[in-house]
Order: sequence, then structure tokens, then C-alpha cells
Amino acid sequence: MKYQKGAERPEPTPAAPESSGDGNGVLADPDGLLAAALALAAEGVKVFPCHRVTEDGCTCGNYACKSPGKHPRNDHGSKDATTDPDVIRTWWIKWGQHDRLNLGQTLTGRAVVDVDVAEGKPGEAIWEALSAGQDMPKTLAYRTGRGGLQMVFRLPEGETGGKADGYSNTLGTAVDFKTGPGAYVMVPGSKTDDVYTVVHDAEPALLPGWVAELARTAQPGTGGSVVAGRPPGSQLSDLLSLPADDPYRSSNDWVAAVAGHYAGDAWKFVPARGWSWYSDMVRAANATSAEPHPEDRLAKTLRSVWETEAAKHPEDEPEAVEALVQKRLLALRAEQEARYRFTQEREQATAVESVADALDAVLAGDWEVRPTVGEFADADRGLFYEGSVNGVYGDGSAGKSVLMVSIQARVLNAGGLVIHWEFDQNAQRALVQRLLWAGAKPDAIRDRFVVLRTWQQGEQLAPDLVSSAALVTLDALTPSIGALGQKVNDSEGVDAAFAAYFAPFTVHGACGVYIDHVGHENTERQAGSKRKFLATQGALYEIKCRTKLSVEETGVSELWLRKDNPAGAGAVGSVAAYVTYVPQGGGKPGPVETTITREPKDPALKQATGATERLILALLQKDPGPWSRSTIAKAINKKDATVGVAVRNLLESGALAELEGVPKNRPNLVLAEGQQVFPEGP
Repeated sequence: MKYQKGAERPEPTPAAPESSGDGNGVLADPDGLLAAALALAAEGVKVFPCHRVTEDGCTCGNYACKSPGKHPRNDHGSKDATTDPDVIRTWWIKWGQHDRLNLGQTLTGRAVVDVDVAEGKPGEAIWEALSAGQDMPKTLAYRTGRGGLQMVFRLPEGETGGKADGYSNTLGTAVDFKTGPGAYVMVPGSKTDDVYTVVHDAEPALLPGWVAELARTAQPGTGGSVVAGRPPGSQLSDLLSLPADDPYRSSNDWVAAVAGHYAGDAWKFVPARGWSWYSDMVRAANATSAEPHPEDRLAKTLRSVWETEAAKHPEDEPEAVEALVQKRLLALRAEQEARYRFTQEREQATAVESVADALDAVLAGDWEVRPTVGEFADADRGLFYEGSVNGVYGDGSAGKSVLMVSIQARVLNAGGLVIHWEFDQNAQRALVQRLLWAGAKPDAIRDRFVVLRTWQQGEQLAPDLVSSAALVTLDALTPSIGALGQKVNDSEGVDAAFAAYFAPFTVHGACGVYIDHVGHENTERQAGSKRKFLATQGALYEIKCRTKLSVEETGVSELWLRKDNPAGAGAVGSVAAYVTYVPQGGGKPGPVETTITREPKDPALKQATGATERLILALLQKDPGPWSRSTIAKAINKKDATVGVAVRNLLESGALAELEGVPKNRPNLVLAEGQQVFPEGP
């Protein structure tokens, strides 16, 4: 159901059983991953999604992955970790049921002794030597996917772990010490070479003093999977597992080492797509540091490492490159199919209205084909339809964003939940400031305004929020298509954007509104893509600036109706509404009063419309007076902003009649008495 005025944010959905037991696989959890994650979350341990190892390798699609099954799926890794069971179940619905999900658990206030035995590493022998004769309490312990042992401890009260408490990341060769907000280990049920399992189920014991002392005196960077004779941190997994505040992360050597791994992988994998993937992976790794490297220094390192690696790979093996490209295409198709299945499952999980219920509602007259969102001040309707995707496009400075923000503020103040997709690079504070200037109440913004910047963030929304949204806005359509890795003017790219950003919400009755920039001469065709026009199933408007808004001057824009599938917004090809922006800041940037009207609110515009009406009537008379018909027709055509309104007014007053069979967007005009004249249409 939608939020009603004054309603509170919905409570999280109650916990579901780890397995439905009905045989349909909805929550089947054969490795216990979901159950383990929910149990950890209930204890206050944050988790986040990671890739998983399948028969085809790591689900990241990189067949040369250096850290298979252990690196994050989300944009910011452990920084996005959560204890919210609804979010965890959403990850499970998307990836877990298709055996494509591992989960990492963060280690704030906890520590893990990680004994590595893979590839002949001496972790077991080193640990036995370190712990000989020492007090070692029974504690929670995991068997890793590569046969190692991880022992989980709680830190003394007041400690969070990591550098802040003086801990190193190692106890000895092949014996790691992981702790702190930037460190993590896998949740049991995750799979790398094999599935992580619990070998001793107990509450984490207090970290023994001798282990803490050893962790504070050991040489940083010499543990983990590093073997004797190799430089510390030489493997990607070692570099990425360093605590977020480790001093080595602040050096350019760390960034260069990480970039070197990813650059090599990119060229081994798919050179044609290498740079984009490579730069994204390095930037994501950099973002996990407590003090990320600044953009200027990071960009130089990225370019330098990439050029060095590129010199090693002259393009003299086209057959091998083509084979790798085909593998990548197959991986992309598999990901698209998984996304499609996830969308279907999420719609089912949030109870989409059945066909029978929809039929009953229509027959009962409970559904009105009339735009209601963005109410007019002088008419009993609005601009946009609920349950549909609507759009506004036009050149810059015409008032698209101000109009959208004013509608967001109205919905928020009426108790509605607003989901906003931001792809125009506006900062969070700028978005909030605009809403306040549009009159939105602070509590409404705080409680019911959600900003999303990647489609992955949308997929992590709890089902009750997806089904409860009243308004979904997007700024702007063209960059949002590029964010999906699609071509902005390609039909497939447009369809993918509508499916990712709007379909999950509009299927539950939310009103979807996007804005799009034109940026070329043919303003009647959106941003060069006819598919955008065809895919918009609600009302589509072109916005034209009549008077530009400034800090001192009132702005006026016209909304020309270009498409109206439900046929309730007005006459296509004419001005359907006027938007008046009145600045309230006293000559400085500040609040703006936005009014939407069917008739022009500006007195000067009303006067101009009346003058156009008189010219049209003069043209249709047998005796047009002292002017020739061609002179009057030219004068009318110069008044493009008022012709559509003038024609509509004359038709409604009965002074004119439309010629039967002529499209409404370019009416031929006749006098009420029947005289027919053919001036150029508006």
C-alpha cells in the first residue's frame, strides 16, 4: 500500500524462517549461508555481499581473479555492511538462490586468528609453535574454503581493533591477525575452493593477552598467504585484506601494487573492455582505505600502470582476443538473466496486484484515467499519471529540475515516500537544500526521501519500501542509461533503464517521472532517441522557457504535451500547462514558489494570448482590415508561445471549429459559420 498523509515509515518485515520447507526453493539454504548471516546480524555483526566461486570460476567474471569469492559485490565493500535482515534477504533473493553469493562479516570489536595452510603454507606449524604452552580458550572457529582455520575472539571492552588499538595484521608467517572496522572474514556457508564451515560452535572468547601482545609486536604485512622468500603483500588478497587504517595503504606503493594486479587481469581477460573494469576495481579498492588516495594522484598512477601493462600486450593475437570477448559476452548474458529473475522474484515478494483485482477495481470505477501528480492551481487534475513512467525534456535553464523538486516536496509533505535516482552528479546537500527551498518539511525529507545513485542500491531496498513508494524521480535519463553500461540512444539501453529504475515501483502504482536534456537542434525529438518517446507510457512534456528564472525575476515556462497514452492530460501538440517560478530570496538564492496552471498566470502572457486570438480572428474574416492575410499569418507564426493557447481558447468559446479529420496538434481553423481558412498550424 502507498503511504497515506501523516503515515509513519513502515516497520521492517518480520523475520522469515531460513527455509520455507515447501519445496519451492524460495529460501532454500543448503550451505546455511543465509541462516548464518541473519544470526550474525541479530548479534550486531554487520555483513555485506561478496562474489562466490562456481564451476565457471569467480562470479565477477574475471577468469584470472586473484581473490576468487572473497571480494565485494557492492560499490564500497565493508563500508556498506549492514545488520538489516530485509537488506540481507534482498541480496539472497538476487544472488543466493542462484548460488552466486558469498557474504563477508566485519570485525569491529572482534579479532580473527587466520591460519593458512593452502598451497603448502606453514600456517599450522607456525601456529603450533606460537601457541605451545600458552592458555588457549575454546572459541568460535571456522574451517576456510582452502582448509585453513579461523578462530574468532572478542576484543577487550572499549577496543574496536586495527591500528587504533595498536594491532598489526599478522602473528607470523602464514598466520594472519584480522581485526577492526576495515577487516573482514567470510560468513560460514560462503564458498571459495570449498564451503566455509563452523568447526566449533561457541561464543567468541575474550582475546588472550599473549595473542594481543604478539599482534602488537609482530612486523606488519608479513602474514597471511605470503610465503618465505616473497615480498610482503605480494598477492592481491593480501593487499586488500590489510586493515583500512594500515599505514602501507597510504603509500603510493600500495595503490601501484593493487593497480598492477588489476591491470594484468584486465589484459589477460578482455582487452576491449579492460580500462573501464580496471579503473573501477582500483577506485573501489582505494575507497576502502581509511584515507583514500586523492583523485589527481590516483589518476596518474592508474594511467602509468595501465600503459606499462599495455606495452606487454601488442594486439597480434586477434583469435585469442575474440575468444576472450565471447567468454565475457556469455558472462554478461548470465548476469542479465540473473537480474531479470531477480526482478520477477522481487515483484512477487512485494505482492503485485493480480489481474482479477485490477479488473474489479476498474469495473467499480476505482481507477480514473487522469493525471493527478503535480496538481494544477486552477484545474482539477495534475501533470503526471500514477502507475506509469512520465517525462519532461527540454533545453537547459528551462526549469526542469525546479519543477521536479517542487513535485517531490508536495508528495513528501502529503505523507508520501519519494525515491530519487540521481545521475546528474548533484551532491546530497544540494538535493536537500533544493527541497527545503521548494517548501518540503525537514521531517518529511528525513523520514521519506531516499536517494539512489546506482542500480545496485535500488536492488538492495527492502521490499516494503519498493511497494510503498508514491513517487519515483530520475535526474537525468541519458546518464542513467550510461550508468548501466548501455548505449544512451540504443533501444536496449532505454528499455534497460526503464526496467531497472522504474518498473519495480510503477508496477505497485507509484508515479515515475524522469527529466532528460535535449542538447541538439531537433528539440521535438528527445536527446536523439525515438525509443525514449515510445517507452514513455504516461504523459511526456517538452518544456520551453518563456522567461528565465533568476534570483530577482519571476520565471515562466510552458509545458507542451508531446505524448499522452492515457489521453487525459490535454491536446497533444499544444501547451498543456504553465509553470510560474517566483523567487522568494530577496535577490539572493533561496526559496522558490512554483505554481502549475492550465491558464497563463503571468498578466503579460494573458495579454499576449488575447492579442494572438484577435490576429487569428482577423485572418479568418473576409475583410481582414488594413493588413494582408500573409502579413497577419507571419505575425501569428512569430507568436509560437501563445498560438496553441489562443486556438484552444477560441475553440472552447465557439468562435472557431476544428475541421473534421485534421490532427488535433495542427488544426485547420474554420469560423463558426463554416468559412474555411488554412493558415499554418501552431
